[in-house]
Amino acid sequence: MKEPLDEENLAFLQGIAIFGGLLGDALERVASRLTERRVSASEVLFREGEPGREMCVIRSGTVEVYSTTGAVETRLAVLHAGACFGEMSLIDIQPRSAAVRASQASIIWSLTHADLAALWKSDPQSFTMIVMNIAREISRRLRRADRLIASVHRVVAGLEPEG
Repeated sequence: MKEPLDEENLAFLQGIAIFGGLLGDALERVASRLTERRVSASEVLFREGEPGREMCVIRSGTVEVYSTTGAVETRLAVLHAGACFGEMSLIDIQPRSAAVRASQASIIWSLTHADLAALWKSDPQSFTMIVMNIAREISRRLRRADRLIASVHRVVAGLEPEG
């Protein structure tokens, strides 16, 4: 951010799981590295398969995460203010596994891989906290995906009725 975040925005940032545990100066150091982007409805933020170099926080608005196979588009998630997306790219440095587009005009804050590397040099404790929080978030999502896969498998196997 060009200007320091005010108390309301700092409190908002601290309430996001990935930045949980960061207080005072540490939170302000992270906040100072965020870049704000205003996007319009239907604007694509990430494309599936492109290089991933940043994660984003939705400050306001809504985005949808989707994957495309052939001509079929599958919505994976709808995310609102306070949600993060793209954080896997800060950990595995792999191409994007899905695309993201704004469902409505949104304000997006981003943190790049370079920002995280700079934080590692200047504040290793905060860097570690963020990486551990990202790992926890990825783990929660994997557990949800496991439950969904198991549920689909039970339906396909005829062990549970659909719906």
